[in-house]
Amino acid sequence: GAGPGGSAGQDSPGTSGTWRKMVASRRGGKRPRRTGATPGDPAREHWRADGRPKHRFATQDEANRSSLQLRLEQGADLDPYRCGFCGGWHLGNRAR
Repeated sequence: GAGPGGSAGQDSPGTSGTWRKMVASRRGGKRPRRTGATPGDPAREHWRADGRPKHRFATQDEANRSSLQLRLEQGADLDPYRCGFCGGWHLGNRAR
């Protein structure tokens, strides 16, 4: 049977179902770069370099689970952070 908080045969939030959507959204042609986002601008943390918005997670827990999933499956080293633009959570490169 299913463990606590999940059901058998379905992706729980922040696991491979979400990960597949994130990977699929990165495929395809590039859109024009969003203008007006300068360093220090809260909108900058909401947008990708190619001008598309980043995937939004509703909770920190959901972002943490997705980050772990990406790390285990792809070796991606991404950390969750609170977005000052939309109030949701995104994944971004680790601060070095």
